Amino acid sequence: MSKTKGKPESFQGESTESVIIKVRVKLYSKKGEIAGRNGDYIEARLSRPPVDGKANAELIELMAAYLSIQKNRITIEHGHSSRIKMLRVTGCAPDELQKILDGRND
Repeated sequence: MSKTKGKPESFQGESTESVIIKVRVKLYSKKGEIAGRNGDYIEARLSRPPVDGKANAELIELMAAYLSIQKNRITIEHGHSSRIKMLRVTGCAPDELQKILDGRND
């Protein structure tokens, strides 16, 4: 994993109250899951179709479960119709989020 100033490059726009995470989405997977870090991104495999926001809703559900936080703390800032998305996680300091991600088997 490449790092910048001690933080992974998948983190941007950091503040004490929110973090922006870069996510790369792979569609039409058999099973929806967060596959972990892959270079500068967190990789998400989605099973729901990208129609009527179903895939975006699945992404938020999966990220919330992966980070063990409430769904309403995650919003899609950029990339609603793109495979590269920027998610904002609120109420979470960058160091706190880093500890959560470090505790995951990636």
